[in-house]
Amino acid sequence: MASILPFVDGGLSRQPFDFADLVVETAADPIFVMDPAGRTVYANPAAERAFGWSLEELRGQVLHDLVHHHYPDGRPFPMEECPLGHVFARQERLERHEELFFRRDGTPVHVACSNAPVLRDGRMVGAVLVAVDITERKLMERRLAEALAAKEALVREVHHRVKNSLMMVVGMLQLQGSQTADPDARALLEEARQRVSTVARIHERLYRIEDVTSVEFAALLRELCLETMAAGPLAGRVGLAVEAEPLVLPTDCALPLALAANELVTNAIKHAYPQGRQGTIRVSFRPHGAGWALRVADDGVGLPDGFDPARTRSLGMRLVTGLARQVGAALEVGRGPGGSFTLRAAA
Repeated sequence: MASILPFVDGGLSRQPFDFADLVVETAADPIFVMDPAGRTVYANPAAERAFGWSLEELRGQVLHDLVHHHYPDGRPFPMEECPLGHVFARQERLERHEELFFRRDGTPVHVACSNAPVLRDGRMVGAVLVAVDITERKLMERRLAEALAAKEALVREVHHRVKNSLMMVVGMLQLQGSQTADPDARALLEEARQRVSTVARIHERLYRIEDVTSVEFAALLRELCLETMAAGPLAGRVGLAVEAEPLVLPTDCALPLALAANELVTNAIKHAYPQGRQGTIRVSFRPHGAGWALRVADDGVGLPDGFDPARTRSLGMRLVTGLARQVGAALEVGRGPGGSFTLRAAA
């Protein structure tokens, strides 16, 4: 065969067969060599097989006009807008950029291209194009994207149905409470109703977000705390301050952490401000090293002497302790003035 190297005076000279020729001739990916005007000088057998033209048919033809003449939407693709044209205009190497080429029969083929100018004594005498067929990869990427979209739609629908089911439970608990004469039993049913309602509200938010695998937790925390405070009996005499830095958490961490925050705010509402006492409940959430820290503090009457969250019989604190373990967080209790609870996770 005619040797493709070296270029002489912008063209090709015939040289004895050498190892470089063997490598190019047997390469699995299409390789094109062009002169400074973009006309095809050489195409290896892989290029012939991939695009349907023989070397004889390609030789002397502007390669761009044969394989890259249209955008994917059908609009004409001028050479000056083509990355290959930039190689000739700027003498720059372009590596692994994805393009849509066309075979001889018009069939589109996705390719990952590498283009390089060939310089001789500082003068460009041609260019080399390697085009790797990535059609199967693009097809697989599209199928994976479709599968992921279907999965996310399914997960959102699950969140929506869970929310609807939980709201039915909320209604039943409310009905049961209204028909219960025992005030202690009514209070327990009301607490259960509020907790289930909180879980339902969280699922409603998860249904609305676009990415079902993660949650920007600061916004969720702020909204949940404001709703909890507004629904409580202290609205108007006890303030709420939420300082939360934006941080994305996995959904399976955000949900139990939001429940823990709700329990801590609810406990402060119930116990920290008796007999018309005023004050402010402060909630903060911020990064802590590679992890995060959630703190709920009040300036109320303070915690009882000897208070131990691991031994208390309070259902709310037992829930917080269990939720802290679920998200891998340590629970720290602070005293005076008022009380504070901090959940701290290392990662």
